[in-house]
Amino acid sequence: MTDILGKAFAVILLTVGLAVCPALIMAHIQQSQAQTYVMSKVSGFVDAARNGGYIDKDMLKVLSDQLSATGVGYTVKMTHQHKAYQPVYEGDEFQGRTEIIYKNAYEEDILNEIYHGSGEYDMRQGDYLSVVVSSRTATMAQRLEGMVAGSGGAGIRVSYGGRVRDDVY
Repeated sequence: MTDILGKAFAVILLTVGLAVCPALIMAHIQQSQAQTYVMSKVSGFVDAARNGGYIDKDMLKVLSDQLSATGVGYTVKMTHQHKAYQPVYEGDEFQGRTEIIYKNAYEEDILNEIYHGSGEYDMRQGDYLSVVVSSRTATMAQRLEGMVAGSGGAGIRVSYGGRVRDDVY
């Protein structure tokens, strides 16, 4: 009797394995393609912003539409580091030199300027723009891994940035 139960269990396990493994492999391939696609679109957005020296509503809309085409929800975090010069003092005495510091503006400040201000967020040459996009909803690969292994793997995460090459002034 135990021999029959063992064989039945092996057949069931084999059947489930033959059904789940190809689906898991295809889901990983799809996630890898989505990762590459997202990286391509984020780098295009950042490069356009760096080359032009600004971000506007149209650029954000295009990026949002492109990201939503993957069927996964994303969180987009932007950081703009504005280059500033600060005089160096020792006590109350000016030392005759300045140092470069960076003041950060985050997506809240950037979006506020775009949607409630001038409609365009301007940057200057030498500033630094960084964009991090991470999946907010689970990909198919994560859901399948969760079913099989009990926990899903890593989602989609892309980080891209660089120095602003031009400015609008």
